[in-house]
Amino acid sequence: MSKIQQSKKMTFSSLLYIIFFATLTIFSSGCGDTPPTINESTTSDGASGGEKTTSEGPAKETTTEKLEKDAGSEPAPDTKSQPEPQTEPAQEPQAEPTQEPQTEPAQEPQTEPAQEPMDEMTADAATGPEEPAVQEAPTETTVQEAAPDIIPPAILSISVSPTAHTLELNKTVQLKATVTAQGSIDTSVTWSSSATKVASVDAQGLVTALSVGTTTITATSKADATQKATATILVKAPPLPNIKLGGLFRIRVKGSNRYLHENGFNDKLLSTRYQVNDDFTKFYFEVQSDGSYKIKVKGSNRYWHENGLNDKLISTRTQTNDDYSKFFLEKQTDGSFRIKVKANSRYLHENGFNDKLLSTRFQVSDDFTKFYLEPIISGTFQIRVKANGRYLHEHATGDKLLSTRFQPNDDYTKFIFNRETNGSYKIQVKGSKRYLHENGLNDKILSTRVQSNDDYVRFFLIPELDGSYRIQVKANNRYWHENGFNDRLISTRFQVTDDFTRFFLVQ
Repeated sequence: MSKIQQSKKMTFSSLLYIIFFATLTIFSSGCGDTPPTINESTTSDGASGGEKTTSEGPAKETTTEKLEKDAGSEPAPDTKSQPEPQTEPAQEPQAEPTQEPQTEPAQEPQTEPAQEPMDEMTADAATGPEEPAVQEAPTETTVQEAAPDIIPPAILSISVSPTAHTLELNKTVQLKATVTAQGSIDTSVTWSSSATKVASVDAQGLVTALSVGTTTITATSKADATQKATATILVKAPPLPNIKLGGLFRIRVKGSNRYLHENGFNDKLLSTRYQVNDDFTKFYFEVQSDGSYKIKVKGSNRYWHENGLNDKLISTRTQTNDDYSKFFLEKQTDGSFRIKVKANSRYLHENGFNDKLLSTRFQVSDDFTKFYLEPIISGTFQIRVKANGRYLHEHATGDKLLSTRFQPNDDYTKFIFNRETNGSYKIQVKGSKRYLHENGLNDKILSTRVQSNDDYVRFFLIPELDGSYRIQVKANNRYWHENGFNDRLISTRFQVTDDFTRFFLVQ
């Protein structure tokens, strides 16, 4: 039991004694038959100051002493001190409500609740750093380490950029292959060209344009040959700065120095049989969209055409608007040109040793396939065979063959080059206003017999280093050739790379 509780008990007992004693005193004073001892004692205590305090003697006990003895409490002098019990009850009720709520209730919520949240926060704080450790168990590192064992290596896809590109002759473009793969696998590719004569490609994807035409470049995965991607390459002849649009040219065979001539009055074959300086040796170059040219004989206004499927003679007999009447001019290092038929990619050749017909019959790389385009005053060109110096002539009044048989200086040896949107030219004989045409389906002779608006009347001029040109028929990609040793016909019968396939444009 606490001291406060003991103090309360003693105070309460003292109050009971005081109340009992006061009640007894009041009761005794109010009754007449009260024993004298009690009256005397009370009177002496209250009035006379206690003259007869012990009238009965010490052997007798007073009522107060008897009550105190029965109750087991302290002697009477302690109970008479009334100010103490009156003060204690007044102070204790004030102390009890103040001490109890301030001490016990204040300490309990401050101690226990304060410790419990601290324990929880401590636990949370302790477990907080452990949560990332739990999350780190299924990390990406673990997944990546297991991936090779789960996902088999494979090539997913291949792409090539650019997917399409246009190149000029002798130009290059770098292709890039992007390989998407999974796992550890070889991502390198091999490169290939569907037309190696048009463009080549090296192991790094560098494409080089070799001749006019179209090819498909393919990148194939080394690890999985079924995965591949392609790019389309279009090779065009570059614009010729020295060829005026609509200009008139004479065409001279480099190998024979003979000029092309359209036999406009007869077989309309293009040859160098006739070396007259007339309008049948003058040609207009009409540029086409693909860089080829349609070549029109000035004398007959007929377009050159390669008879590519038959005798391969270049003539103006057939005047169809097809690729046998379109020619590419490939400039050579000597300034001459090789002329390639667009339709079959055969080069014009002058059979300079025989019939001198211009054809694509002989595809040799000699000076009979090289021609100089010589500008003349009227804005047209003469075409001179590099091999023999003969000029092309259209036999407009005869077979209309283009040849170097006749070497007159007339309008049948003058040609107007009309450039097409494809970069080819239509070549028109000034004398006959007929366009040169390769009889590509038959004798392949170049003539003005056929006046069809097809690729047999379109030609590409391919420059040579010497300033001459090789002239290629658009329809069959055959090159002009002067049969300089025989009939001197210009044809595509002979696909040799010599000076009989090189022509100078003489303006």
